[in-house]
Amino acid sequence: MGKEEESNRGKPDHPRVWIVAEAQSKLSDILRLAAEEGPQHIDADRSFVVVPAETWYAREQPQRQSQPEGRKHMGQWLFENMPRGIDLELPSRQDPERPIPFLNQEDE
Repeated sequence: MGKEEESNRGKPDHPRVWIVAEAQSKLSDILRLAAEEGPQHIDADRSFVVVPAETWYAREQPQRQSQPEGRKHMGQWLFENMPRGIDLELPSRQDPERPIPFLNQEDE
């Protein structure tokens, strides 16, 4: 079994794995093939995949916006769980006698 066949083992539908030296000399071909045929794999010490930017961002976007089942966005949770029916006494901002928390703590 050759190096290319070994690198493809366990990777579905990826008939070609580029080696770094070949990928360097044929970058324009790799970019064209990524756009026309799909992801192109480059095998080095670590494996890399070349995909068109629109493909990458299309996959990335839903992951950012999706929430695990049963979880809500924080803003939605705060709105739904804000205190209701409670009269909170808020001090006036113009009151000069209003205590300022954490100011001169070492004096106390």
